[in-house]
Amino acid sequence: MAKKRKTNKKRVFIFIVLFVLIVVGLVFLFDYLKRNSIKKEATSLIKKYESEYNGTNYIKLDNATIELSDSGKVVYMKYKSGKYCYTKVEENENITKSDCIINVANILSDDKCLKENCEVGTEVVVNVNEDEKYTFYVIDNSNDKLTLYMKDTIGYKVSYDEALSYLNLITANWTYIDRINSYEYKNTGIMYSNFKINNGKTTIDEKEVSGTSRARLITKDELINLGCSNLYESCPKWLYSSLSSSNTNKNPYGVWTITTSNSISNYVFTLFYTGNIDTNVSTNKYSYGIRPVIELKKNWLFFNSFYFCIKIF
Repeated sequence: MAKKRKTNKKRVFIFIVLFVLIVVGLVFLFDYLKRNSIKKEATSLIKKYESEYNGTNYIKLDNATIELSDSGKVVYMKYKSGKYCYTKVEENENITKSDCIINVANILSDDKCLKENCEVGTEVVVNVNEDEKYTFYVIDNSNDKLTLYMKDTIGYKVSYDEALSYLNLITANWTYIDRINSYEYKNTGIMYSNFKINNGKTTIDEKEVSGTSRARLITKDELINLGCSNLYESCPKWLYSSLSSSNTNKNPYGVWTITTSNSISNYVFTLFYTGNIDTNVSTNKYSYGIRPVIELKKNWLFFNSFYFCIKIF
């Protein structure tokens, strides 16, 4: 009798284990099938809007936000299906079981910089995507655009040779910031002569830089226009206040410009913590960081981004 009860308990235990395994297996199977279904739905949407591209770069649906390049290719997408969230950034795709908040870029909260000419040095807080915002300085407010220079360095210290591709990498998810459609800089330095950005693709003397350009580096000419020279503390204080002799990633000795030296090979002009324009060898990856420059059309600002203009005293 005792042996029979023991056998029955064993059978019950085996049954429970098998039941749990079947349930877990079904859960994983359902999750797998759901993810495949979501990917097919997202792929179908991507094909639809790429084939119907008419020059509209931002599309807002009830359950999706889509960004297309000027060539009509989907470069960013967030798609919600039930409790799942599909995200695409460039060629990278991801599906998570999490909250999927679908937002478009927030409307301008304070349109002072649109109604008036914000002075050079005005702080502007920008949402670069749904989750991140950074402080920039106005460095030019001419015509129909604002040119903004980030207040702090971003990411890690890098060599000049790596700076441009690293800049593209670190700003790849700035989906509220348009890729640079057209920009050209004629360099008088030794290392190269022509710097171009067309439809987000950067080339230096026809050599392409990896990634998509939503931002660029400042030029020596722009620093000079802001009052900088090779003299200590010639730059406005706000321009170099985040640079430091402590030389950390956030507060390095200096930051790179686009402009290369016209007298010393492999040397590049920098903004230095002593408040002046300096030069350093392009391979130095221990002392200099990057601070993005973005250019925003004023009519784009009004409808697509979120700013606070704060006058520096």
